[in-house]
Amino acid sequence: MIQDCYITLFNAYYSQIGFDNNSGKGLNSSLTYKVPLDGYYYFDVAGYLGDKGNYDISVNLTI
Repeated sequence: MIQDCYITLFNAYYSQIGFDNNSGKGLNSSLTYKVPLDGYYYFDVAGYLGDKGNYDISVNLTI
């Protein structure tokens, strides 16, 4: 598992609309974002300082 990661959220045009580093438990990221429209959104998860490994991601959708 990645020990210290950050997450970036992009819209369909690959513009950054959200970012988090370390607001979750320990060094984990936690991002809450209410999307204004239907469409495609992309997550980029990366390890701090190039740390590599697996990670878990959870997405909750409320309609």
